[in-house]
Amino acid sequence: MVEPPVSPYFSVYKWDIQDELTMKCGDKSYILASVIAGEGRIEVAGRIYELKKGTNFILPNDVTEWKLVGKLSLVVSNRHQENNCSNF
Repeated sequence: MVEPPVSPYFSVYKWDIQDELTMKCGDKSYILASVIAGEGRIEVAGRIYELKKGTNFILPNDVTEWKLVGKLSLVVSNRHQENNCSNF
């Protein structure tokens, strides 16, 4: 079995959203994301952005809270030592 490489610099996650997910991160985090399936939207600071398969986006470190809505899967990465995000 082949295992993914482990990096001391980046963490990679797969997020499967079925309805909605609200996330909050510390002010030193950033998020790189790619929608790999489905569609939905992201709500950031009162603005709504549509998402669909193939959409890529960056949430810079000054974005500390956002909501994902819809049915979609994303591959997400951030700096390994900055993994201080939580959902609520």
